[in-house]
Amino acid sequence: MQISGLYSGYSDPTTLEKLLETTSSTSTSQTDKSTSTSATTQPSTETIRTIVNKYDLKNMTPQQFSEMLQELHDAGALTDQQLQEVSTIRTDLDLQGVDSDEPIDLLEYYSTRLEDLQKKLQDAYDGSSEQSPQPESLQTVTRWLAWLQKIATVQSSPEALTVDTLA
Repeated sequence: MQISGLYSGYSDPTTLEKLLETTSSTSTSQTDKSTSTSATTQPSTETIRTIVNKYDLKNMTPQQFSEMLQELHDAGALTDQQLQEVSTIRTDLDLQGVDSDEPIDLLEYYSTRLEDLQKKLQDAYDGSSEQSPQPESLQTVTRWLAWLQKIATVQSSPEALTVDTLA
């Protein structure tokens, strides 16, 4: 999957494209096996755009995030497997103590979490910290951020939207 015209804040857009390809390739074979009934017909780009544009990732409650995901799934934009994967973001927010009705900038929150994990990893490597983040937590937060950035791309660049952008 290729997504053109990605985000400010990334100095090398090919790095993110490679990340998204890696993220999608790890779930592609599983996704092919477990598509939902609602995903058997592709939603129109207008349908996806309408759903995503009702929400603001920079000022969204965890509850609204769950609602958006369910709408995208119901419209066929997310398979059961994809819904399950991206819903772990909501579970994580709950585990981190984020109030379900408190607006949060999801992109900033997970960008900061990723930076913190990378710093902890570097500190552990340098020997200045005895605690090192688990590699799977770093990979998980990276995947979550990639999902959020896909959604942000749909919101900010409607011309880049294709029906498989969220896949």
